[in-house]
Amino acid sequence: MIDNSAPADALRAVIADLAAVPDPADRARAVAAVLDAVPGLQAELRAVRQAAVVELRATRSLAEVAAVLGISVPRVSQIASGISRSARHGAASPEEPEEDARPAGPAALAPPAGRDGVTFAEIAAHYGKSARYVAGDDRWGRHPEWPAPTGKRGRSLEYDPGAVAAFAAAHHTREAVPLDPDRLYTVGEIAAETGVRRVTVAADISRGRWPAPDEVGADGTKLWRGSTVAGHLAGRRGYRRSG
Repeated sequence: MIDNSAPADALRAVIADLAAVPDPADRARAVAAVLDAVPGLQAELRAVRQAAVVELRATRSLAEVAAVLGISVPRVSQIASGISRSARHGAASPEEPEEDARPAGPAALAPPAGRDGVTFAEIAAHYGKSARYVAGDDRWGRHPEWPAPTGKRGRSLEYDPGAVAAFAAAHHTREAVPLDPDRLYTVGEIAAETGVRRVTVAADISRGRWPAPDEVGADGTKLWRGSTVAGHLAGRRGYRRSG
């Protein structure tokens, strides 16, 4: 076991060194450089933590890992599947003094109380699909990379929620698209830049499933800012890419 206060003390020593820089301009620039590096360092730390939790899960149940780390079962599942919090939402619960258990975005896939695994019905409800579809489709339950069952609940198989979330992230969740947030894009440009088929974008527009245009050109061309498109696609699963 390591002393959990040691990492924090090391960081405080770095802060003290920064505070001791004699020239105020140099001091300000040094602190700014550290602050700019913080987001990337946080991502690296989260990756290390995720790998540690996944390693623990290889030999222990969700409940056992939760007890060892002093956090809740849903939080263990969130960490194992790479779900993190970028902001706090009020006071942390007594069970998790260092972090808020609520996800910043869609709720994490988690088993019901007293269980370690989730069934196809629970997985389907989480992802907005039917249990029959998730269990029988080649892109879900019959995919060769679908996780192996970890147990049974009555007649239903149970699956590790972290493994299911990781599968869904790898196969059904779009990564953020690299669009200039302030640039205006036409439907054709959106398709070309994101890989989403033009017919799909057009169909979603006609069905009211696409954001309203940010601007309309003099010739009637509808235009969307990159930030609008990226935000919309990040919240949608399963867009078929062209090619």
